[in-house]
Amino acid sequence: MIFILRENILTVFSYDLIKGVFCDGDRIMINDGSILISKQTKIMIQILADVVSVFGAYICALILSYGAFPPADIFGLFLKTIGPTIAVYLIIFYLFTLYSSLWVSAGIDELIKTVFASACATILSYIIAIIFHTVLPLQVYIVAGLLVIMLVGFSRISYRILRRIIRRFYGSEYKRAMIIGAGETGTQVIRQLIESQSVMMRPVVIVDDDKRKQRTRIHGICVEGDHDDIGRLVDKYRINVIIFCISSATEAQRKEILEICFETSCEVKTVPGMKELFYTAQSTMIR
Repeated sequence: MIFILRENILTVFSYDLIKGVFCDGDRIMINDGSILISKQTKIMIQILADVVSVFGAYICALILSYGAFPPADIFGLFLKTIGPTIAVYLIIFYLFTLYSSLWVSAGIDELIKTVFASACATILSYIIAIIFHTVLPLQVYIVAGLLVIMLVGFSRISYRILRRIIRRFYGSEYKRAMIIGAGETGTQVIRQLIESQSVMMRPVVIVDDDKRKQRTRIHGICVEGDHDDIGRLVDKYRINVIIFCISSATEAQRKEILEICFETSCEVKTVPGMKELFYTAQSTMIR
């Protein structure tokens, strides 16, 4: 069976395959309509994680600078300033909208934003401490700032890491997918299949006619042949689903490749290219 995804079922594709998670008011939902976690709960958990991260970063910075037992005056300043310091970090994180991003979509943009927010918060904390004559040694702020970036950044992507680990351990429950096309569309589909828990498919091999892409990997998945190898690779990797992702293919190329796919016993799906997906989505919204 083949699903040609166009205007009237575009939203089905973007919901079921591309995202698998959507927002409805203050709730984050999954594809069966049940509540995954409330927005307020997510924010509170993230704030708690940030508090622990900042506190732990400054404790570790003291230990790295002075050993397990820092001087009494330094430790006294730490106890006096850690509360306001944490408050500064939380305010800056809020201003940088770090509490507005979904865990499922945390990526490079969120990490870059985390780096800038943490750096700004560290500098501001140091300036405030100077103004109120409660400043710790400069090396403490430098070390703590670097540790905050690592800890806060890790907390933002830990959900995605955990989800990937779960998919690895329970991969037998998922359909094994072959991706045809190692371009932009194929890359996006592979990424979403790897990260989404609501789509019961796992990419295992990629096919592309570009010889330069042979034996390369996309998100850990190997490009292992061209369209003439589809039948062989279906048997080798026990493929259940073939997903056609070559938006630049001519009608003749598309027909030739899909005919090969139909000769297998696999379910066949096609997806529109990223440009086509964008412009179709716009025209749909305008209507």
